Amino acid sequence: MDLLVINILYLLIFALIIGYVVRFIPDNILNPYNFLFRERKWEQEGRLYDRVFRIKSWKKYLPEGGEFYKVNAFNKKYLSSTCPEYLKRFVIETARAELTHILLVLLFLPSIFWNTLPNVFYIFIFTFSVNLPFIIVQRYNRIRFLRILEEMGYPISDTFRK
Repeated sequence: MDLLVINILYLLIFALIIGYVVRFIPDNILNPYNFLFRERKWEQEGRLYDRVFRIKSWKKYLPEGGEFYKVNAFNKKYLSSTCPEYLKRFVIETARAELTHILLVLLFLPSIFWNTLPNVFYIFIFTFSVNLPFIIVQRYNRIRFLRILEEMGYPISDTFRK
Protein backbone atom coordinates (compact mmCIF):
# COMPACT_ATOMS: atom_id res chain seq x y z
CA MET A 1 0.00 0.00 0.00
CA ASP A 2 1.26 3.45 -0.89
CA LEU A 3 2.66 5.47 2.04
CA LEU A 4 0.41 8.43 1.18
CA VAL A 5 -2.66 6.20 1.50
CA ILE A 6 -1.39 4.80 4.81
CA ASN A 7 -0.85 8.32 6.18
CA ILE A 8 -4.29 9.50 5.05
CA LEU A 9 -6.00 6.46 6.57
CA TYR A 10 -3.99 6.85 9.78
CA LEU A 11 -4.97 10.52 10.16
CA LEU A 12 -8.61 9.89 9.30
CA ILE A 13 -9.10 6.86 11.56
CA PHE A 14 -7.35 8.39 14.55
CA ALA A 15 -9.11 11.75 14.09
CA LEU A 16 -12.42 9.90 14.33
CA ILE A 17 -11.25 7.94 17.38
CA ILE A 18 -9.94 11.04 19.18
CA GLY A 19 -13.10 12.99 18.39
CA TYR A 20 -15.19 10.20 19.89
CA VAL A 21 -13.08 9.49 22.98
CA VAL A 22 -12.81 13.15 23.99
CA ARG A 23 -16.63 13.26 24.22
CA PHE A 24 -16.34 11.09 27.36
CA ILE A 25 -13.87 13.27 29.27
CA PRO A 26 -15.65 14.51 32.42
CA ASP A 27 -16.51 18.21 32.46
CA ASN A 28 -14.52 18.85 35.65
CA ILE A 29 -11.30 17.91 33.82
CA LEU A 30 -12.03 20.56 31.19
CA ASN A 31 -11.50 23.37 33.67
CA PRO A 32 -11.10 26.64 31.72
CA TYR A 33 -8.63 27.85 34.36
CA ASN A 34 -6.20 24.93 34.19
CA PHE A 35 -2.78 25.24 32.57
CA LEU A 36 -3.84 24.17 29.09
CA PHE A 37 -7.03 26.20 28.74
CA ARG A 38 -6.52 29.34 30.83
CA GLU A 39 -6.25 32.74 29.24
CA ARG A 40 -2.71 33.95 28.65
CA LYS A 41 -1.57 37.53 29.06
CA TRP A 42 -0.39 37.66 25.43
CA GLU A 43 -3.96 36.94 24.28
CA GLN A 44 -4.89 40.42 25.58
CA GLU A 45 -8.42 39.38 26.62
CA GLY A 46 -9.04 38.04 23.11
CA ARG A 47 -8.08 41.24 21.29
CA LEU A 48 -5.03 39.51 19.77
CA TYR A 49 -7.34 37.21 17.81
CA ASP A 50 -9.23 40.20 16.40
CA ARG A 51 -6.17 42.26 15.61
CA VAL A 52 -3.71 39.66 14.32
CA PHE A 53 -5.94 36.91 12.93
CA ARG A 54 -9.06 38.99 12.09
CA ILE A 55 -11.06 36.10 13.51
CA LYS A 56 -14.48 37.71 13.07
CA SER A 57 -14.07 37.69 9.29
CA TRP A 58 -13.52 33.92 8.92
CA LYS A 59 -14.67 31.97 11.99
CA LYS A 60 -18.22 31.63 10.63
CA TYR A 61 -16.86 29.53 7.74
CA LEU A 62 -15.37 26.79 9.92
CA PRO A 63 -17.41 23.60 10.14
CA GLU A 64 -18.83 22.64 13.54
CA GLY A 65 -18.18 19.09 14.69
CA GLY A 66 -19.78 19.24 18.13
CA GLU A 67 -22.78 17.25 16.95
CA PHE A 68 -20.92 14.82 14.68
CA TYR A 69 -21.14 12.19 17.39
CA LYS A 70 -24.50 11.89 19.07
CA VAL A 71 -22.81 11.23 22.45
CA ASN A 72 -22.68 14.42 24.56
CA ALA A 73 -23.44 16.47 21.46
CA PHE A 74 -23.20 20.26 21.68
CA ASN A 75 -23.32 22.68 18.76
CA LYS A 76 -20.99 25.66 19.14
CA LYS A 77 -21.72 27.19 15.74
CA TYR A 78 -24.30 29.64 17.07
CA LEU A 79 -25.13 30.97 20.49
CA SER A 80 -28.60 29.67 21.26
CA SER A 81 -29.04 31.10 24.76
CA THR A 82 -27.55 33.67 27.10
CA CYS A 83 -28.50 31.95 30.34
CA PRO A 84 -25.50 31.32 32.63
CA GLU A 85 -25.85 27.51 32.62
CA TYR A 86 -25.79 27.41 28.83
CA LEU A 87 -22.77 29.75 28.68
CA LYS A 88 -20.96 27.62 31.28
CA ARG A 89 -21.63 24.54 29.14
CA PHE A 90 -20.38 26.42 26.08
CA VAL A 91 -17.14 27.29 27.92
CA ILE A 92 -16.61 23.62 28.83
CA GLU A 93 -17.26 22.56 25.25
CA THR A 94 -14.68 25.06 23.94
CA ALA A 95 -12.12 23.36 26.19
CA ARG A 96 -13.23 19.94 24.90
CA ALA A 97 -12.92 21.10 21.29
CA GLU A 98 -9.55 22.73 21.90
CA LEU A 99 -8.22 19.54 23.48
CA THR A 100 -9.51 17.54 20.53
CA HIS A 101 -7.70 19.77 18.04
CA ILE A 102 -4.48 19.79 20.07
CA LEU A 103 -4.53 15.98 20.10
CA LEU A 104 -5.16 15.98 16.35
CA VAL A 105 -2.04 18.11 15.84
CA LEU A 106 -0.05 15.60 17.90
CA LEU A 107 -1.03 12.78 15.53
CA PHE A 108 2.15 13.51 13.60
CA LEU A 109 4.29 12.03 16.41
CA PRO A 110 3.57 8.29 15.91
CA SER A 111 4.11 8.72 12.17
CA ILE A 112 7.83 9.02 12.92
CA PHE A 113 7.93 5.23 13.04
CA TRP A 114 6.97 4.61 9.41
CA ASN A 115 7.79 7.87 7.61
CA THR A 116 10.92 9.66 6.57
CA LEU A 117 11.64 12.90 8.44
CA PRO A 118 10.50 15.08 5.54
CA ASN A 119 7.16 13.22 5.49
CA VAL A 120 6.79 13.63 9.26
CA PHE A 121 7.42 17.35 8.79
CA TYR A 122 4.72 17.54 6.09
CA ILE A 123 2.27 15.68 8.31
CA PHE A 124 3.02 18.11 11.15
CA ILE A 125 2.52 21.14 8.87
CA PHE A 126 -0.76 19.64 7.64
CA THR A 127 -2.16 18.76 11.08
CA PHE A 128 -1.02 22.07 12.55
CA SER A 129 -2.40 24.25 9.78
CA VAL A 130 -5.73 22.41 9.63
CA ASN A 131 -6.30 22.47 13.40
CA LEU A 132 -4.89 25.89 14.36
CA PRO A 133 -7.95 27.88 13.20
CA PHE A 134 -10.20 25.68 15.37
CA ILE A 135 -7.93 26.10 18.39
CA ILE A 136 -7.91 29.87 17.89
CA VAL A 137 -11.72 30.02 17.71
CA GLN A 138 -12.13 27.95 20.88
CA ARG A 139 -9.72 30.14 22.83
CA TYR A 140 -11.32 33.34 21.51
CA ASN A 141 -14.85 32.22 22.38
CA ARG A 142 -13.88 30.91 25.82
CA ILE A 143 -12.22 34.19 26.77
CA ARG A 144 -15.30 36.14 25.66
CA PHE A 145 -17.84 33.91 27.38
CA LEU A 146 -15.90 33.78 30.64
CA ARG A 147 -15.85 37.58 30.61
CA ILE A 148 -19.61 37.70 29.96
CA LEU A 149 -20.27 35.26 32.80
CA GLU A 150 -18.14 37.36 35.16
CA GLU A 151 -20.03 40.52 34.14
CA MET A 152 -23.34 38.72 34.80
CA GLY A 153 -22.12 37.95 38.30
CA TYR A 154 -22.14 34.22 37.66
CA PRO A 155 -19.52 32.56 39.90
CA ILE A 156 -17.91 30.41 37.22
CA SER A 157 -14.47 30.92 38.72
CA ASP A 158 -15.80 29.52 42.01
CA THR A 159 -17.18 26.52 40.10
CA PHE A 160 -13.85 25.63 38.53
CA ARG A 161 -11.14 27.05 40.79
CA LYS A 162 -10.66 24.70 43.67
